[in-house]
Amino acid sequence: MCVCVCRRQEGGSSSSRRAKRRRPAAASDQDAEDGKEKRQMYLDFGQKSLGHTTCSVCSMVYTRGLCEDEADHLRFHKLFLTGVRFPGWKRERVVHESDNGRVILVLQTDSKQHLKKVESVRELVDFELGYSVDKALVSVRSMQTFLFVSERRVAGCVMAERIREGYPVVYDENKPPISMPFSFQCSESPEPAAVGINRMWVCPKHRRRGIASTLLDCVRRHFLEGRVVDRKQLAFSDPTPDGLALASHYTGTMNVLVYQWP
Repeated sequence: MCVCVCRRQEGGSSSSRRAKRRRPAAASDQDAEDGKEKRQMYLDFGQKSLGHTTCSVCSMVYTRGLCEDEADHLRFHKLFLTGVRFPGWKRERVVHESDNGRVILVLQTDSKQHLKKVESVRELVDFELGYSVDKALVSVRSMQTFLFVSERRVAGCVMAERIREGYPVVYDENKPPISMPFSFQCSESPEPAAVGINRMWVCPKHRRRGIASTLLDCVRRHFLEGRVVDRKQLAFSDPTPDGLALASHYTGTMNVLVYQWP
């Protein structure tokens, strides 16, 4: 038997993205009677670009014409494209280094400064993946975070956790492996797994450079002390279409192990 899982291509509903910043409603008639001052939040000269809009690149919802919203969007847009700024730490647990960058392992027992940086990266990752607030608040105390740092920016991130089993993806012979709307089926018979990939992300500027594969290699070699985890013993949490395609390519099988789907 199989369980069918559906997921939006965009990575989540609007309710699971960053809360929309809304312009305060106009004062009511009662407010006017009470003598409360009305404030106009922005000048309307008939511009067509005013009102709520969604950025086609970073997917952030903001209000054009509202200075605070536009400033927030510019800041987030830059983070989305280039990654979180990372000048470096005096003490880093470097597990991989190459001409393209280095991979730093952060444990939950590390300093508050390190964990604060991980939290800022996680917030960006959760927004792009469309994670709901409830899922974002799930305890990550047992997780290990692998950060790929390049050009003084966090260009990629994988958060991994210890698991025991996953459920292989199975496909309908009459449908392409990854079709839209995105959905996949999982077998109800679990298979052994060693590490769960809870979050996996690479910023747009650095994609298609092998960063995700490098991060997964580091997870396999360093997550469990004294053991290199087999590729097929990695399981992936609620993968997106791109994530499932990458997982299939990396593990060498279409029957990727999945865990923690909706």
